Formats: sequence, structure tokens, C-alpha cells
Amino acid sequence: MTKYENLVASNEACEQKLIKVLQPKNLLLTQAPMAVFDEPTKSELQAFVHVRCFPSVQKTADWPRELAQDWPPKKGKFSDISKGDTTHCLIRMADDCKAKPILLQKPKQIAASNSQQEQLSQRHLGATIVRSSQSRFAASRSILASSLMQMESFRSLAQNIFGLDVTTDHAMQVQADHLQGMLATRLDWLVNESQRVKAHNKSNWCWSFQAKRLGYMSALFTMAGMVVNDLHCFGAADCLLADPSQFELVTLGIRKDGAYYYWDSNRREWVRAGMVASVDDRDMHSRHLEHEKGSKLQAPEHWKSEFYTSYPFKGDKDPSSFSCGRRGFFESLQQYVGLGVALPPQSDSFHTNLATQTRVLAQMFNITFAETQNIKKMNKKLTPVENQRRAIHYMLECACGLLLSPSSNISSNPGWEQALKQYN
Repeated sequence: MTKYENLVASNEACEQKLIKVLQPKNLLLTQAPMAVFDEPTKSELQAFVHVRCFPSVQKTADWPRELAQDWPPKKGKFSDISKGDTTHCLIRMADDCKAKPILLQKPKQIAASNSQQEQLSQRHLGATIVRSSQSRFAASRSILASSLMQMESFRSLAQNIFGLDVTTDHAMQVQADHLQGMLATRLDWLVNESQRVKAHNKSNWCWSFQAKRLGYMSALFTMAGMVVNDLHCFGAADCLLADPSQFELVTLGIRKDGAYYYWDSNRREWVRAGMVASVDDRDMHSRHLEHEKGSKLQAPEHWKSEFYTSYPFKGDKDPSSFSCGRRGFFESLQQYVGLGVALPPQSDSFHTNLATQTRVLAQMFNITFAETQNIKKMNKKLTPVENQRRAIHYMLECACGLLLSPSSNISSNPGWEQALKQYN
């Protein structure tokens, strides 16, 4: 085995021992008491901390010396720590980094086997072990949703931006972490197996951007009450969205942009996620009116849309005059807010206020400088801030789409159109 593979295997062994103790107590890894770190061996704890603190294996894949005050660092004993021993040790290090995402990246020269990818992708998400084939997304793992939900700064931004003024409890945090694992599996399926992403777009930067923020999305979805209560009963092909009564109708609320859903009131199912970014003062309702116009199939490009041809506008026409391939009529669709951002009041300072709000959104989702360099290339006709808002809303839309059942999702487009330059 390579040194990288040894780190992966040792970290997995460490996690398995921790899970064995935590699972019966219904505890998250982020909530693990320091005492449980007595269970793994010294080498397993070294790997546990290494993969969370360093993106590389170093030249020799040995323990990073700069993390330790002495060399080699001692494992330590919780009993000694509880008695007041302040010696620098692995148990303290592991406890400090237990909520961090995995940073370790696979060296380019190593072609990991499927079994190695499975080792990387196994995480303790809630009370159960969720296996997800995240493969190349493993190095971009998002921070755990439960960790975010415990942060006052994140909860404050969730309230100010998305209006989510809720108290998060342990059960919600368990639910959010489990959802995060399910979304990771679904994202991997979308990119690598669904046929919706063209081959040359499978390695686009937007997918790593999306994967890094699955924890954020899982936390927001759970706080918003958007998902079903008992996720353990649902599989990869199921819709995870709650009943429409849990959502706000677009026409009843204040002006918002962001991600929205369509509910087919005839079939009684969620059928589509979409987004609108108000770089030109559009909101969700104006986007609905654009879809209504497209559903009338009055232009050649409208006939290329699976959405419009599947849900044509009926008007006063006889239903028998339409193609038998349709799934319904546009009039049977109801538009609901998925994750919406309340727009600033319409005034002379609208665009200034919108730009300020966008910068707060970027802060909330921890967008890096390197990511902004990719984002600003999406549409050269837009300003960097406008591109940034569009990228954030693409991310919201894609995550919302992952909650749909693939068999009910009418959209053949994977999202991120201006990043992928793919318009299905």
C-alpha cells in the first residue's frame, strides 16, 4: 500500500472504532466526548488528525511535525487529561479537529481503486453509517451540517438572509447530517451516471464548488423544514421533499430570488427545481410568467424544452388536441419558494443594496478567492458581484434538485448553465 492508502485505511479504522461507541448513544462525531478517543490506536489517531489538517501526505507521509510540540506526539490517556494533565497529545488533537472536513487529497500519480474510493467516502452521518460513492468529491467534503447548525454566526445569517428563525436541536442535527450523506450520493449520481452532464463537463469546477457546500445546504433544508421527517425510510430514487403545506407559494410572498419548485397538483408530486438571480430586477414570480409564456409553445426554441412540451399551456383548447406524451398542463403547476432570498425594496439604490446582500451571501457560504476567479468567467457581460449571485443561486437550485425523485424531475438540464455552457 502507498503511504496515502495507509492514511486512508488508518483513518477509516479510527472512524469505525469511534462509530461503534457513538452509534448506540445516538451521538454525532462532532459531539463525541474526548473520552472516546481512547479507543483508537496511536497510528489511527495520527491518521484521523492528518487527513483533517493537511491536504497532502507530505514527502514521506509521516506525521506532520509542525502539529506537535514534541516528537513523536504521545497518544495520551483521557484519564490523565481529566485529572489535569496538560501534556500535548493526540487525543487532544483529535478532539480539536473532530468537526473539520477531510482535506487530504489523492496524489495525482495514484489511481485509486473503487475500494479505496469507498474508504474515502464512508462517514459517520447521524445514527447510521451512510456509504456514498463520492469518489473525486471526497477531497472537497463539506463541513458537517450539524457543526454549522451549532454556530451562532451561521444561524444568524440563515435568519437574516433566508428568514429561518428556528431553534436547532439534536434531532435536527442528526437529520441534517444524514441528509448530507444522501445529497453527496445523489450529486455523484447526477454528475457521473445520470447522462444529464456531458462528458467534457464532468470535471468542471462547479461540481467541486457544489460538493463543498452540501453541509450548508443540508443545514438550511433541515432548518427550513423542507425535507421529510424520517429519511431512513427513503432511498436514492425517492423524493425527499415534504408536503407542499410546508412551503410558501411564490405569489403570496414578498419579492424573492433564489431557488423555487414546481408542484404538479394533478399528479401530486414535485416535478422541477429552478432558479432566478435578480441581476436584472427579476424575481420568482416574473420567472413563472416567463415559463407560462414558454409553455404556450409560440417560438421554435420552446419546442426544444422538455419542460414546456411536457406541461403545455392548455387555455381553452381541447385536451385531446395535445400530444399524448405530455405529463400535464402548465395550469396544474404551482410554484413554491425553495430557498428564497428577499430582495431589497425597489428604489434607486436597489442594485447597490443587492450587491451588498450578495457579498453577505458569499460570506455565508465561505466562497474563496480562487472560486471567485472561476465565477467571474461565467458571463463576461455581468459584473463580478452579479456573477457571484448567479453562482450562489445555481448552487441553491442544484441542491434543491437533488431532493427530487429522478423519475419525477422533468428537467433534463443539470443546472449551472453558464458555468457548463450546457443548455439542454
